[in-house]
Amino acid sequence: MSLKSWTVLLLLLGPAWAAELQIRRTPSSIKVTTQADVLYAQLDMLCQEFGVQAVAAGAGLAVGEAGTEVPVGKVRVGSTLLDVWLEGGEVYVPAADFCLALGGKVSYPERTVVNLNPPEGPKSAQKVSRRDPASFFFTQVRSSSNALSGRSNGNCGPACLSMVALAFDRWPLGLSAENRPAMMAWCREQMGADKNESLGTDMGRYPPVAEKLKLNPKWVTKFEDIAGHLQRGRFVIVGGDIGRLGFRQSGGHAMLVVGQDGPDYLINDPGLFYKKPGQRLPAQDLRRFFQLGVAVGDD
Repeated sequence: MSLKSWTVLLLLLGPAWAAELQIRRTPSSIKVTTQADVLYAQLDMLCQEFGVQAVAAGAGLAVGEAGTEVPVGKVRVGSTLLDVWLEGGEVYVPAADFCLALGGKVSYPERTVVNLNPPEGPKSAQKVSRRDPASFFFTQVRSSSNALSGRSNGNCGPACLSMVALAFDRWPLGLSAENRPAMMAWCREQMGADKNESLGTDMGRYPPVAEKLKLNPKWVTKFEDIAGHLQRGRFVIVGGDIGRLGFRQSGGHAMLVVGQDGPDYLINDPGLFYKKPGQRLPAQDLRRFFQLGVAVGDD
């Protein structure tokens, strides 16, 4: 076949490379570009999706710990060196190779689609069951369930999100399942919250973090709607004034509602106002506390 004929054939067939990125068979909003028949994805957005972080390593970049120096124009992902592409002041990497280097899987549902399946996150040494609130309970402050935190902080919201991530196996890949302070710091970072952990966090910033963790957040504005979410196997982060429950301290606080037993609700309180995992709280008390909630979990 002549060169001219090949050119005509290629024009008729169109590009043979993928132009769409999916994560777990769901279309992704990550920025992409195609170079030399390879689909590149914006590195920071890809790292967020996989629960890892890119850091400087010499003249190049590394995902995870910086370790040894990386040459310019390269990023080290695990033990693999990948080329980077710069476009509009942003760094892009080959999406499929990035996923494979982290132990994930790649498929091609259609000729123009690359689907990435990130690997499962690190497992906790303790067996976790959503029916056992103690198996995923930990506090925002130092305790037997969280030996690494300080004695005081404003991390009730991040702690609730972290407990849900542990219960629903959504813990980010790059974090140890035993490092609860790192997970709470990750949640604060995703919220865009102040790094000063003595400050509380805005409940309005919880849903975007839950979205990144694939926890399908839904606002709960009526107390009566909590039970329906629990019946569908979801949890509800509830916010309110802790002073309404008879404690000397007052002010905003978040707790995690994990179930219902008759007229009572079961809560995990990261602030230790209620010290037992799955603490029973009468409906009238939770109603008095409740101001706003976010339902999270599987749809």
